[in-house]
Formats: sequence, structure tokens, C-alpha cells
Amino acid sequence: MPSDDRTEALTTILPASSLNDPAAGYRWTLSTAGQIGAKARVLTYEGSGHTVYGRSAGTVGAVDRYLISRSVAADGVRCPEVRPS
Repeated sequence: MPSDDRTEALTTILPASSLNDPAAGYRWTLSTAGQIGAKARVLTYEGSGHTVYGRSAGTVGAVDRYLISRSVAADGVRCPEVRPS
């Protein structure tokens, strides 16, 4: 049976982390993804904070596409930091 994007998303995990996460360090995310192997695609927020969802349009878009549309982000996707005004 040929694979399509939806099938791939169902079998791919999207660990998301900020570079400066005070609770669960970024290295932990990379280690977890490495243990999962080819089925992990890391989403990196280049800022601070424990959660990445809601930190920028990039993080919200990538997570929403993964959860709603089953669209898998490319491995190593990075979203720039957005500082509060």
C-alpha cells in the first residue's frame, strides 16, 4: 500500500522544544528524537520557555498543520524567537 502524507503523519512524531527550555532541556528533545529514529521530526523554537505552541506564528502553524492536516514538518524546522512587545 503506497504511503501518503496522512499515513506518514500518523506514524511520525513531532517533538517540539525551545532552545532555552528551563524545565526540559533542548538536548533532551534531541536525545528523545534520536531514540525514536527516522519517525521523529524535531521542531525548534529559537527562544525561551517551556512550551513552544503559541510562542510564534511559525510554531503554531507547524503544530496545527501536524495535528489538523496531518502535514509533517521537515526534519530540523526552526522558528525564530518572537520577543514580547
